[in-house]
Amino acid sequence: MRHLLFLFLSVFTLVIFAQEEKRILRATKVYDTAHTIVYYDLEYRTDSTKIHKYRRGKTVLQISEKYLAFTDYYIQIVDSLNDYAVGSKEREKLVSEPLSEVVGLVRYKIPLLTNLSRGQTTFQLGMWTQLEYTIPTPQIDWNLMAGDTLVNGVTCKKAMGRYAGRTYVAWYAESVQLPYGPYIFGGLPGLIMCIYDTKRNWIFTNSGIKPATSLAKMYLYTEKEREKMDRKKALSIYRNELENMISVGIAKGRLLNVPPELVQKTSSNMLELEW
Repeated sequence: MRHLLFLFLSVFTLVIFAQEEKRILRATKVYDTAHTIVYYDLEYRTDSTKIHKYRRGKTVLQISEKYLAFTDYYIQIVDSLNDYAVGSKEREKLVSEPLSEVVGLVRYKIPLLTNLSRGQTTFQLGMWTQLEYTIPTPQIDWNLMAGDTLVNGVTCKKAMGRYAGRTYVAWYAESVQLPYGPYIFGGLPGLIMCIYDTKRNWIFTNSGIKPATSLAKMYLYTEKEREKMDRKKALSIYRNELENMISVGIAKGRLLNVPPELVQKTSSNMLELEW
């Protein structure tokens, strides 16, 4: 049944993109231009009880002097293709097929932006509701541990810390003097090359570091419909949407003629468990 649910949602997403007759610029605010891009492969379980079933994606950490941005690699491609097509029927036809392919690869859906000087991070999320909240950038109390390993050919040291209901193992590279990592993970004496919670529900593994010759634009979305609220409310709404994605979609008028057998509760297994 869950396979049918996933298939339905995938087809629904692709239909939305395929049926767009005219593309419009997605409302965004550009904050800066990155000088460095760090790539992380993502593995995660949508259901924590299915320990061998992972979904896989690709994420990017963008670094400038003033900001950090973390988002899905493929959503950046989707946005770039969409913006390229705006205002040209020829370009719309040209990107239609690649857009349909790339949108199906998007996995990570919580873009965030950290203002380094202010020490604040803004998160954007939501399935059917566009949500946003800003908090002081979390500071993790890391314990530096004995042990070393290689990640993507780079020697790394070990640390452990806890955040939002999960305990994490981080492998950081002192040879890469960037005290950052995926999501909000940072504050170690070197770039986090790999990080995972101890139950391995969420795993980020470095797959490359390079100057930002592409994907350098650091932005967040600014749609009029986006609702700004506190963290607790935003994450509660998001969890409800994940666990009741079909019924909430129906209630909001976004899904029509859904077979009754697909209206069921699903697992959320969010990156953040406590708020």
